[in-house]
Amino acid sequence: MNLLGHVLRSFTQELKDKTNMCAQRDAMLLLCFGLDLSMNEVYLDQNRTISKTELIKLKKLLERRVNFEPIAKIIGKKQFWDSSFYVDKTVLDPRPETELLIESVLSNLGSNKTILDLGTGSGCIAISLALALSDVKITGSDISEEALIVARKNSKTHQVKTCFIKSNWFRNISKKYDIIVSNPPYISDDEFFQLPRDVKNYEPRIALLGGPDGLTCYRDIAHSISSHLTDQGVGYFEIGQGQRCDVLEIFSWYGLSAVDVKKDLNGIDRVVCVKKDA
Repeated sequence: MNLLGHVLRSFTQELKDKTNMCAQRDAMLLLCFGLDLSMNEVYLDQNRTISKTELIKLKKLLERRVNFEPIAKIIGKKQFWDSSFYVDKTVLDPRPETELLIESVLSNLGSNKTILDLGTGSGCIAISLALALSDVKITGSDISEEALIVARKNSKTHQVKTCFIKSNWFRNISKKYDIIVSNPPYISDDEFFQLPRDVKNYEPRIALLGGPDGLTCYRDIAHSISSHLTDQGVGYFEIGQGQRCDVLEIFSWYGLSAVDVKKDLNGIDRVVCVKKDA
């Protein structure tokens, strides 16, 4: 007889032995997802009998995690800011450090009324801002039609009126915006091969790779941003570790200067804020 408590402990130990990740948390999430239970229900019903059919299903989920597939890709959701978002293999899992973009925009919104989220992916940035700013018009764009399907699904789930456009950066964008925000791909070719297996093997490369030096997307964005930013508008961009000087220099070539640089919780420069030169 397989009891829930025994399966939980068994899964936790196997994940600890084979992945060295957050074994107990991951085992709990797999069981909650596979059995459609809440965490409280798992904790309180340790003597529940697990059927053979249920155990087969759970072991398949466990096998996926043992092979380093991200837990969010397995259960199909990831927490970001104040909400949960649907994710799949076509979009990048939202990262905690990206929440600094939301914080930066919300703390410096002023009277701005329009926001563009470039490379929206799952839509987590655009939708999180829309949930917090009911009187601001927010648009998300992405080159990937598959990603836009995910973004629109999340927008419908959270019941926000966010507009999504298929566009390779600014190619299909005609309007100007008070705020432009983006978490563009910024991993260099060399860095990619050093990424953890759960990122390298399961996240969409189009959302990770930023060219040989990791800066190609910033160059593409900087080249056209002035035509799509209002005179007093501000751009907020997530950057990779050690990219601050290079990214700011790229924007300066195209007539934008730094307003602020914000560090994440690890003290790493993570968000650069730029505006058009006077």
